[in-house]
Amino acid sequence: MSAMPGMSSAAQERLADLSMAAATRERANRPSYLIVLSLVLLALASVLCLWAVRDRVDAASQLEAAASRAKSVEELAARMAAVREAATDPAWQKLNEPITTIYSTLQALGAEAGLKVQLGLPSQSSRPVQGQGIKRTILTYRDIREPDLAAFFRFVSLAVERVPGLEVYSLTLEPEREQWKINLAFARWERLNP
Repeated sequence: MSAMPGMSSAAQERLADLSMAAATRERANRPSYLIVLSLVLLALASVLCLWAVRDRVDAASQLEAAASRAKSVEELAARMAAVREAATDPAWQKLNEPITTIYSTLQALGAEAGLKVQLGLPSQSSRPVQGQGIKRTILTYRDIREPDLAAFFRFVSLAVERVPGLEVYSLTLEPEREQWKINLAFARWERLNP
């Protein structure tokens, strides 16, 4: 420290001591360990927050999956109750009888729906269920080329509605230049020996 004019060396020493003591106090009043500790606590809190968010997302997805399963079980229970109720109806007994006029019925429904093309005969395959006395018959139309998709869906709707036990088994649509290429399969359970 340079000598100040008009000050004795003892006063200057005293001033230097006070200056050093003030610097030491200033460092003591700014404890860096508190800043480091607060940063560590902030990092820990951030990690715990991220962990909690991840757990919440996992719990929400598990809840959604459980709700979906519960809904499926409720739907199956309702379908089972409807089947039990329908089993007592005498008209239901006729539901699975083979239909000998199914081809002509489907062609008539196609014309009624307004299809531009006439349906040919579908290929038919049957798979009997071992020991149950029933078979699953699948009627497949391949490469139907229909320009009016609305008419085609009217046909499908009419077929499912008016032919007892008929269900859509598979359906593929491919767009072409001015028409649709359609593959359609209906399925129906039938008794083997009515």
